[in-house]
Parts: sequence; C-alpha cells; structure tokens
Amino acid sequence: MNTFCGDGVPCRDVFIEQYGVGGPLTVHWYGTNGSVASVLPWGSAAATRAMAQSEGGIFVVPEADPDAITRPNGNIFPWWVVGDPLAPEEETSREDDFLLVDAVRECLAGEYDPARITTGGASAGAIMSSYLMGERDYFAGAAIWSGGTTFGELLVP
Repeated sequence: MNTFCGDGVPCRDVFIEQYGVGGPLTVHWYGTNGSVASVLPWGSAAATRAMAQSEGGIFVVPEADPDAITRPNGNIFPWWVVGDPLAPEEETSREDDFLLVDAVRECLAGEYDPARITTGGASAGAIMSSYLMGERDYFAGAAIWSGGTTFGELLVP
C-alpha cells in the first residue's frame, strides 16, 4: 500500500503491485461498499490482477476517499463522480479520483508501456472507469463489469 498526497489530492492509499517493467499499467476500481482488501481475491479484480501479472505489468487499486458519499441507506459510493448529479451536496464534480490516477501514472512513469494503460472495475468502479475514459486521453481501453455511465450520459473519449 502506498500513500499519495498533494497536487490537489487529499492523501489517499493506493495498492500497487509491480510484476515487471514495460508491461501494461492497469487501474482497477471497486464497487459500492467495497475496499481494496475485499476485492483483491475474487472477481474482476482478481482477473485484472492475473492479467497484469501474466504480462509483466503493474496492477493498481485506489482506496476510496474516506469522505466519499454515503447514501441515507448506508451505501458508500466510493468515487466522487459516481454520485447523483441531481444532488449537488454530493459534489459529483470533484476531480480527486482523476487527479489521483494522474499522480499514480506520473509516479510510475518509465515502469510501464504508456500505450497500454487500462482501467476497469465493477459496478460503481465500472462507472468510474467510463468517466475516466471520457476525461483522460491516455487510456488504451477499459474493462467494464456491470456498470457504465450514470443517468444515460454518452461519453466519447
């Protein structure tokens, strides 16, 4: 686990495993009520981790901001942009998660193939990945498991 701070990003923990140099950099986002520890051993995170390992890449899973949106029903939406844009108190315009990925990418520069940066996730993590593809032009692709965009928005990278 690594901690990233600064450049407009509150301190955040990021799980990083490096299996080689020159392979892909893949960033995985988990779903509602998840955590790094809860997703690593199974499902989409395990599949993404295995791919990074087999290709000598780097596997990254950010931990959600502890101030992430909590719904009245107790569900925690881990990524700022995933909240309901019709509820401005949820601050869906915060770029913390985008800036965090930028910082991780810059920190690891030279360790991965810049043409093979991918993102992916399940549920809220899939939504986060969709938004990343629309907001950042350095991603080669995304793996979306059970998610997409919110409220029918069309995103074109």
